[in-house]
Amino acid sequence: QLDTIVKSLSDNESFYDLMSNPRLKQSDRHTIIKNVFGDVQPELLNTMLLLSDRGKFNQLPGIHHAYVAEYNKMHKQDEVTIESAYELSEEELNQIGQRFLDETGLERLIIDNKVNEDLIGGFKAFIGTKVYDTSIQTQLNDLKQRFKVRTNS
Repeated sequence: QLDTIVKSLSDNESFYDLMSNPRLKQSDRHTIIKNVFGDVQPELLNTMLLLSDRGKFNQLPGIHHAYVAEYNKMHKQDEVTIESAYELSEEELNQIGQRFLDETGLERLIIDNKVNEDLIGGFKAFIGTKVYDTSIQTQLNDLKQRFKVRTNS
């Protein structure tokens, strides 16, 4: 539920502005949060109310990010974004995913494939803070650099 809330609020910065407005009474903030998010789990609702009381409602995305990171670490999994020139098939994604599972020691990857029309071929994978770049563009740039080094020597 927190994931859905953070994603929906990311498109609505004015809600954060409203929640951090010092002129808005605490009781009004509570009413707004309960009306908008009343269907969420009680623990999540209470957390949101507490953040609002402390003037920290805008910290919700950071809390979500930290929670997901800890959850992934505990379950030996991570999210990977794979950029490719075209949408990869399920089989291609599984092959790439298995390669990264073997390399990282993780047990599970949550794969998101995004099409990047600037790529000629190959792919770029983003896992945590690491970038794996097998794109043809990068290979051509590397080759170009090697030729420059050889011609300057």
